[in-house]
Amino acid sequence: MAGFWRAIGIIGPAEPDHLSALLGLYASVGEAVAAARRPATIAALRRVQETLFSEHLWPWLPGHLEAVTDLPAPALSGWAGLLRRVIAAEAARWPARAVLPLALRAAPPGADAAGHDAGLREMAVMLTVPVRSGMILTRHGLALGAGSASVGHRIGERRFTLRAMLEQDPAATLGWLAAEASRWQRRHASHSAGDGQGAGGPTGPGGPARSCTSRPAPWPRCRPRRTGARRCCPTPGAEITAVTLNRNQTFLVAGFTVLRRS
Repeated sequence: MAGFWRAIGIIGPAEPDHLSALLGLYASVGEAVAAARRPATIAALRRVQETLFSEHLWPWLPGHLEAVTDLPAPALSGWAGLLRRVIAAEAARWPARAVLPLALRAAPPGADAAGHDAGLREMAVMLTVPVRSGMILTRHGLALGAGSASVGHRIGERRFTLRAMLEQDPAATLGWLAAEASRWQRRHASHSAGDGQGAGGPTGPGGPARSCTSRPAPWPRCRPRRTGARRCCPTPGAEITAVTLNRNQTFLVAGFTVLRRS
């Protein structure tokens, strides 16, 4: 982000990617457009403003604001709701882009492309990185998820908390993750449908976490297997993949072989 400030000839602040700095820059460029008189200057400033919005604000800000509205903080929720309406109005000003922003095109692989073998640590890391999972798991959200899955809530970094939840009850935790991924997928779809930008949130067109946590095939109950393994099943009707715990303490999760570590 610091490079963008330099490219337009402005010495950026100490935190060039801070939201307040980005919004202030966007507003300042808009004021410069209104004050400019030469057509070439106006066109150049408009390109700067459009690039700032499409490349550095819209790809992540809608999802960020959705996560803020989930927090039990009315003051923050009100601010996030107001800003969400403002950026939705700004998104309608700019033409739709045929490609994803550069940051999303260069993002690390999501769940589908992360590989078939992933340990619990790697899976927890992936699911807590919005650009890879398509959702923002806050500490508050994980606390609610632990309650929903009836597992202990280990306080610490988010990836540590999520890994502890997966270790305690993989089926229940994945059931909650599947529902959470579906919720974020609907959020991204609503952004994409109403803005014309096509970004749709922290992962652009979708939420890859859903593919690694769920599929539309509920299992009604848990049945012992002759091999000694057991199939862990979520609440009837929940959209979640089969999770198998075999003799080697290995979780098989929708194409992932997740090794349980002691």
